[in-house]
Amino acid sequence: MKFILKKCYFLLLAVVFACGVPPEEPSVLDLEGSPGNPRFNLQFTNHENVDLDLIVQTPGGSLIYWENPSAENGILDLDCFCGDCENGPNENIFWEDGSAPSGTYTFWVNYFQSCNGNNEPTEYTLHVVKNNKIIDTKKGVLESGATTTWTHIQP
Repeated sequence: MKFILKKCYFLLLAVVFACGVPPEEPSVLDLEGSPGNPRFNLQFTNHENVDLDLIVQTPGGSLIYWENPSAENGILDLDCFCGDCENGPNENIFWEDGSAPSGTYTFWVNYFQSCNGNNEPTEYTLHVVKNNKIIDTKKGVLESGATTTWTHIQP
């Protein structure tokens, strides 16, 4: 009887996974870069051939990205450039707890350049973290240009 129950359990698991049950969201512990509140974390594929940039506009209108890595207490601490990615294909912008200005943050992903001239596509996942929890996830594919812009309101 025990053997049959185990077999049925594994069969049920196989059916569930075959039906496309989405995987669970990662924990903030799975994200590279410094923790923060808020925190914007970008992960992407094909980083040897593509340079994606995470850009956050602060409530005061400043942009934080590779060319301006800090503003209004926010810091870009990870920037991946064409395979030169010490922490893998990740970019991370964060504010230490209690240091973020209140207001609306606008954020997006920019396809900065192709590293080999072929404009290859790349998949991205962008997580917004607040109070040590992922509160929003944006996913897509880019092969040029930029994503739409999204907003996060920090009280």
